[in-house]
Amino acid sequence: MASLPLKCYFLGLLCLVFFINIEKDSAGGKVWEAVMGTCSQFKDCNKYCITNGFPLGGFCKTLNPTAPPFCLCKYT
Repeated sequence: MASLPLKCYFLGLLCLVFFINIEKDSAGGKVWEAVMGTCSQFKDCNKYCITNGFPLGGFCKTLNPTAPPFCLCKYT
């Protein structure tokens, strides 16, 4: 069982990625990335994002070398 500090670190990491991870879109606007969960939870991350209201789709990304990849949905 994970200790409380480890859980807080993991939660903080997810919040950091959710709120701060901004990249430039090809049109010059800002594209945000929302963390949906680990990629193992989804058969197709991109399709999941599109069908759940994220028209820009999604992708899997490793946020930490020791953590599994996460499904990130893109939105503006």
